[in-house]
Amino acid sequence: MAALPSIYYPDFIAANQEERAGNLIPGDDEQAYLEHIRADIRKFKADNQLDPVVIFCIANTERYSDAIPDVNDTAENLLQAIKAPHSEVSLSSLFAIAAILEGEPFVNGDPKNTFVPGVVDQVAERHESLIGSDDLGQTTKGVAK
Repeated sequence: MAALPSIYYPDFIAANQEERAGNLIPGDDEQAYLEHIRADIRKFKADNQLDPVVIFCIANTERYSDAIPDVNDTAENLLQAIKAPHSEVSLSSLFAIAAILEGEPFVNGDPKNTFVPGVVDQVAERHESLIGSDDLGQTTKGVAK
């Protein structure tokens, strides 16, 4: 099994990681990245006949995202910030949103603040999904309707 391509946001990851960043999704459009990740989730599920799958983020530690009103404070604002795009949408938040929109659990396996208010709002208000914190034993928030 080969690793799927991913995203590299230099602003969120230490500069010494740039030379190791390979196997990337081309471009710089956050909305296109989101759709690519969602398509990868669906294809992986179908190809391997799995339901559900758990998206486990073990990417490099990111700098903390700023929680910014009208950018990542609500689900709606975060989705608009992805479309805009806005520089304060982290790659881990993008993976979390992709998993949530696909109705799959997401585990944040590294210390970073993936779960900005807009990500938590996306789970709590919009979708039947679960998200977990970096200690892997604590569920941050989830809703089953």
